[in-house]
Amino acid sequence: MPSAGPGPAPRPPARHQASVQHLASGRGWTALVAAGPSRAMAPYRDGVAMLAAHPLRHDLRPAVGLFVDDGRAVVTCWPGRWRGGARWVVWTPGEGPGPVPGFPLARPTDLARAAGFARDQGAPGAIQDVLADPGGTAEEVLLDLAVLLGLPHAELVRGTSAADLPGAELVTPKDESVRRFDKVVSDEQRLDAEVEEGL
Repeated sequence: MPSAGPGPAPRPPARHQASVQHLASGRGWTALVAAGPSRAMAPYRDGVAMLAAHPLRHDLRPAVGLFVDDGRAVVTCWPGRWRGGARWVVWTPGEGPGPVPGFPLARPTDLARAAGFARDQGAPGAIQDVLADPGGTAEEVLLDLAVLLGLPHAELVRGTSAADLPGAELVTPKDESVRRFDKVVSDEQRLDAEVEEGL
């Protein structure tokens, strides 16, 4: 769904619910939401996890991703520059924020910059305050971040269907593309099993 860009300054959070990826480009923001389970075979069946892990085209950056995974809040951000991949932070109820093992950490300054805030607007400190609080649920933390960063379509974070929003477009892969992808995955799994058996 195309929409307007972020507001001029951070707004106070409002504790609610979440799972959406927001992308900023020169044309404003675009929200991407998993429409349901993936049509691919295991281990690629989780549509939200696939959306979170999918690389983004450079014309869709910078980007901020907000996802719920097994009761935890997972936040990603992609820089606007040509080089550089996603940065990640995971928030766990009762514990607060932490890194995603094996991936670069998304710092409050990274999130603020991806959402379009200048250093002097106070967003990094406000983001730190939201993430440092171990209370509440993953959904509440993600909605707080969406509101704080001025990301559009915060109602998606509450679980509102994206299909009803103006300009929403459902993008689905062709059946042949899904079959081709599943064959590649199946071939790789078979090869991995053969290599393990040979060791």
